[in-house]
Amino acid sequence: MSDQLNAIVRPLVTLMFAMGFVGGFFVGKIGTEAFMSVISMVFGFWFVMRGEEKKNAQTQSQLSPSSDPNK
Repeated sequence: MSDQLNAIVRPLVTLMFAMGFVGGFFVGKIGTEAFMSVISMVFGFWFVMRGEEKKNAQTQSQLSPSSDPNK
């Protein structure tokens, strides 16, 4: 259950955070330098975590008993 909740909440929070920064940038509340650094960190974190999840899922599928060549 917590994995499902995490899978739903994390993308929404990331999207809302990014949209808030984009909105702040367009209304002049956030400077260009701050905008670029924060957005780069957010999306960098996003893609690193997605890559780790895919790598872990691939590792788990290779370790599953159904893929055991001795059976």
